[in-house]
Amino acid sequence: MKKLIYGGLFLALVGIGFAGCKKDNVVINKDKNDNTSQIKSEVLNIFNNYKKSTTFALKNKGVYNIENKNNPFDYVGYLHNEVLQFIMSADIYESSICDKISKVNMNFRVNIINDCNQLFDLCVDGVFKSFDNDGNFKSDLILNLLYKNRIDKNEYSIINTTFLNVNDLDFDSKIDFIKDVEEYTTRNSTLNTEQKNRILRTFAIYRYSSYYWEIENPQPIARGSVSSFADACAEYWALNDPDSPAQDGKDVYAFAGVVSAIVHMITNL
Repeated sequence: MKKLIYGGLFLALVGIGFAGCKKDNVVINKDKNDNTSQIKSEVLNIFNNYKKSTTFALKNKGVYNIENKNNPFDYVGYLHNEVLQFIMSADIYESSICDKISKVNMNFRVNIINDCNQLFDLCVDGVFKSFDNDGNFKSDLILNLLYKNRIDKNEYSIINTTFLNVNDLDFDSKIDFIKDVEEYTTRNSTLNTEQKNRILRTFAIYRYSSYYWEIENPQPIARGSVSSFADACAEYWALNDPDSPAQDGKDVYAFAGVVSAIVHMITNL
């Protein structure tokens, strides 16, 4: 049964490329603290500083500045990649990932989910809530957090607007755009410290995961971008959802690393 689920998931994802995003038509009710329209406009203004790529050719010649010293959670992205490197192998498969979960907990001194079947089910559900049948990004996973009142509308606007646009850029511009949104988040007066920290953690993982899948271990465009996007979504979801198997923020980077390996595996079936 799982093979059928994973196979169907692969067929849904195989056509995804960097230009696979649709406009977000979600209507969010206004209130006196709602600055979502302004935030969306300001993030899009940052995005417009970068030229959309049609070739996605890498501009650099082996030097990629993915670090952001202005993000106090930059180390979260680095640790995430350490977990990912620990799990990954040339012949990755379900049982090998399951075997390593307890070892991740022990080696990195974290406490993430040990039920591998549950973790695979979460990944499949999460991907189907993040992409439609045509392989376009959709906001269901993040919207659920908003509807459950787990996140603020303004926080949602920053995350969602970035996710909707970031993959229209080549790798170098993608990283720079994320860094610019991190700076914007830090300066944004509508967010409290906790909200800012969640966004900064998420984008740190997005930068480092993108480097892992697109540069360090390059994949076909669809698979690489899906895996790094899944990492960022997993981090953000796990920091906010009451059903998260990694409730402690310090452990979430490890959860996202395991999710990345699983998404890579199921999209390669």
